[in-house]
Order: sequence, then C-alpha cells, then structure tokens
Amino acid sequence: MKRSKKKEQTKYLTESEIVYGNVVSSEIKEQKRGKKFALFLLLFAIITILVIIGLFFAFFKSGSNVNEFVPIASKIK
Repeated sequence: MKRSKKKEQTKYLTESEIVYGNVVSSEIKEQKRGKKFALFLLLFAIITILVIIGLFFAFFKSGSNVNEFVPIASKIK
C-alpha cells in the first residue's frame, strides 16, 4: 500500500495575488499596532486622571492646607 502524497495547496495563484496579500497583511498589522497604541494612551489618560483625583481627595480628607504643599498659592493672596 502506497501512501498518496497530498499536493500542497497554495494560498495564492499568481504573483499579483501574492503582492496583494502582503499589502493587506501589512495594513492589518498597522491597524492592530494603531489600536494598541490608542488603547495604551486611553488607559494612561484614565490612570493619570484617577491619580490626580486621588491626590486631591487625600489632601482634602487630611485637612491639610493647600498652601503647605503649593507655596505659590500663598503668594497669590
């Protein structure tokens, strides 16, 4: 009994299809990279805002005067 070798099926048939496939795959990679970068910026902005709000409430709850932490604020009066 001989095993019949399966022919490898090529994804593309012509050179123009190969070039088109490479262009499409590179565009998809660029879109994924852009989405990851946008997600990183969004998360960074959210974390920064939460830290600022947390610091504000930490100073508010401690009863400390803002002038102790920001010396310029006392000179404005």
